Amino acid sequence: MSRVIDAEKCIGCGKCVSDCINEYLILVDSENGAKKASFKERGRCLECGHCNAICPEDAISGGKLLDAEAEQDELLGLMAGKRTVRKYIKGKAITEDVLQRIIFAGQSAPTDRNRKSARIILVKEKLPVIYGKALDYLVEEVSKTGTINPLYSSTMRLDAKRDEILWNAEYMVVFVGSKANLTDAAIAAERMQLEAASLGVGTGYRGDMKTAINNVCELGEILGVKNNEEALICFAMGLTDVKYLRPAVKGNRKVEYI
Repeated sequence: MSRVIDAEKCIGCGKCVSDCINEYLILVDSENGAKKASFKERGRCLECGHCNAICPEDAISGGKLLDAEAEQDELLGLMAGKRTVRKYIKGKAITEDVLQRIIFAGQSAPTDRNRKSARIILVKEKLPVIYGKALDYLVEEVSKTGTINPLYSSTMRLDAKRDEILWNAEYMVVFVGSKANLTDAAIAAERMQLEAASLGVGTGYRGDMKTAINNVCELGEILGVKNNEEALICFAMGLTDVKYLRPAVKGNRKVEYI
């Protein structure tokens, strides 16, 4: 475990605990009775850096952080500070002006051969039905074969309680097209998420929802997915009051000069 909690700085607010998708952080009583954040003896850290980014006292150090570069460049700071949001404000709507700016960011993204064949579907009214059917499929698959992807296990553990619909997000954004459109869709989706972050709107990729859509015929029918198409990328989107105070960029890509 590469992260360290400075007990002197920690104020026991619990923000890191509530934001840890793997439930690896807990609040414990210190010697003087005050609550302090601590890592569980057993568990797994995803190295996502959320705890570093959300702590108001900068009490958690370690991990793979690239702070200095982001502090010197506003755009780089925005990109470095964009986090996967897993808590949205239930019932609070994105304004139409903000929504259209986010959509435009996706529409204006570059495409191969100037194609714009990947469709963008914003699911709102049908989200409870789609989410419910997707979760039915995912829970059944996990019960039979184990987790579809190790990174989905924590999400599944939260979603299976069915207390929320897609973390209370207002929209699920789905890019639909042929496999040849995947790169274009990825660029457009990231453009939309960066614009959303600049406007105070939270987003978070949901690969498990994409898996469900591509394996449950009824979900494809509801979304109007054609025979030569599939769900390429899915992400949640909505207003959030979760604030990340510093970048926590994973530096796990090797850079070579030749």
